[in-house]
Amino acid sequence: MATTESVAAARAVRAACAHCGLPVPSAADGDAAARRFCCEGCRAVWAILHEHGLERYYALREGAAPAPAAPADRLYAELDDAAFQARTCRPEPGGHVSTELYLEGVHCGACVWLVEKLPGLVPGVAETRLDLPRSQVRVVWDPRAVPLSAIARRLGSLGYAPHPCRGLAGQAARRREDRAMLAASVSPGRWPAT
Repeated sequence: MATTESVAAARAVRAACAHCGLPVPSAADGDAAARRFCCEGCRAVWAILHEHGLERYYALREGAAPAPAAPADRLYAELDDAAFQARTCRPEPGGHVSTELYLEGVHCGACVWLVEKLPGLVPGVAETRLDLPRSQVRVVWDPRAVPLSAIARRLGSLGYAPHPCRGLAGQAARRREDRAMLAASVSPGRWPAT
C-alpha cells in the first residue's frame, strides 16, 4: 500500500516537463501515461528533437540548466537585409556565405552538439560551429537555398535566440546574461561582503 509521501513523490515525478524538467501546470498535467510539457515551446522542441532523431540531446544535457525559450514573436527578417549582410557576411567557396551570430542560452556541451546538428535540420545550411565560451556560432549556408532569417528562426525554436555579433556589444550581452544567471543563483541577502 502506497504511503501519502510516496504518492506525493510519484505525482511530483509525473508533473515534470518531458523537455526541460520544470513543473507542469496542473491544468496541463492530464493523463499519467501521456508526456506532459510546461509550455508549447517545450512541446515543439521535444517534437523537433525526436522527429530528427536528436533525442541524444537529453543525455548530453544531463546536469545542465535548461536553455531559455526564444521569444515567439521574433521573425529575424532584419537578418536578410542586403546592407546588414554586406557588413556582417563573408563569401565562401561554392556560392556559400558565412556569418557569426551570438546565441542566448548556450551553457554546455549538449548545446554545442545540438547547434552543430543544424545542417541536418535546415536544408541549405552547410556548417555550424559553436564557440561555447563566446556563445557564438559560425554559420555557413547557401543563400539561394535558405535565407538567414529561416536559420535564425530554427535556432530560436531550439531555444537559442540568435543576435548579430557586434564585437564588444556581443561581449556585453554575454556579461549581462552571466550576471543575470549569477543573480538568480544567489539568494537575496547572501551576497558576499565586498
